[in-house]
Amino acid sequence: MAIENLPTNGRNFINFALLTPGVTLDVRGGDISFAGQRGTLNSLIVDGSDNNNTFFGQSVGRTGSGRAPYQFSEDAVQEFQVNSNSYSAELGHAGGAVINVVTKSGTNEFHGTGFEFYRDRSLNANDPINIILRRSKSPYHFNQFGGDVGGPVLKEKLFFFFDYDGQRNTLPNVAFLGVAPPPTPIANEQVALAYLQARASSWIRTQNQNVYLGKVDWRLG
Repeated sequence: MAIENLPTNGRNFINFALLTPGVTLDVRGGDISFAGQRGTLNSLIVDGSDNNNTFFGQSVGRTGSGRAPYQFSEDAVQEFQVNSNSYSAELGHAGGAVINVVTKSGTNEFHGTGFEFYRDRSLNANDPINIILRRSKSPYHFNQFGGDVGGPVLKEKLFFFFDYDGQRNTLPNVAFLGVAPPPTPIANEQVALAYLQARASSWIRTQNQNVYLGKVDWRLG
């Protein structure tokens, strides 16, 4: 696949599998579902090695579950292959699909790339609900940036590759108290309402991530 030209929102390399017919997000855990099967039935292989969490059955780091955006950047992916059925015995180890990923390596020449994706509420229109309630724009900020560099240490022998991907993300966490005070609250009810109201205010959730990938290749012979 031509990785650079594939459409993906969030730069999660696992989402490339969504371009395969019959594949969708598993609403039960945020993983990839093939033909309606659970996302935990898939197998992820990275550079020929098993990359699955033996306890949860998901990929290492539980990519897609909300804990981490991904293990390495889209820019670090050289090749991406989806085997949804009839895959050979050397792959196996899956009731769903086998996703095979090969990461980039250094070459005899120095190469590098850089990127930045910036989204912020200053660039967005206000939400219709906020307009009706005469509120300002909801807090939102999503910035992804990074790059990679690779090249030779010893030509034809030793190569290096390094990739960095950073995310600076803030999301509003809206909280409200859906309890109306009684017409004539007693003392205990007043105390309880005051306690709940103090903890029902909205707050901003921060999700900052730094993702690195370092790789060294040594050519024997």
